[in-house]
Amino acid sequence: MNEKTVFDKAVNRLVEEDPRYRREAYLLVFDGLGCALVRLGERRHLTAAELVDGLLEFAVREYGPLASAVLADWGVHGPTDIGRIVYKLIDAGLLAASSDDSPEDFLRVTKWFHGEAPATPPAPGSIPKID
Repeated sequence: MNEKTVFDKAVNRLVEEDPRYRREAYLLVFDGLGCALVRLGERRHLTAAELVDGLLEFAVREYGPLASAVLADWGVHGPTDIGRIVYKLIDAGLLAASSDDSPEDFLRVTKWFHGEAPATPPAPGSIPKID
C-alpha cells in the first residue's frame, strides 16, 4: 500500500470515529503546517500558535472572506478544534509531538480570523426556526 492510501484510510477512519470534523479539516491542518514552514523558511517543529497562524494564512488565501465560514462548516470553530484534530492525527501516527507539547497548548492560542475571538457554535436548538 502506498503512503497516500495509508493516509487516506487513516483520515477516513478518524472522520468515522469523530464526525464533528469533516475530512477537509484534517487536510487543512497539513496545508497550514506547510504554509507555516514556508513562511518560517525552515523545516522544524512548530508551536501551536505557529501552526494556527499558518492554517489561518492558508485558509484566507484559499477561501478569502469566506474562510471562517468554510472552516466552521468543516467543524473548525477555533484553535481548540485545531488542537483536537492535531492530536487525533498524532494518535493515528500521521503527525508527531515533542515531549513538551500538549493539547492544552491550543487553549492558549487566542488568534483567530481578523483578530476576532474564536467562534462558539450555537447550542443545538438555540436558533429559532423561521417558517
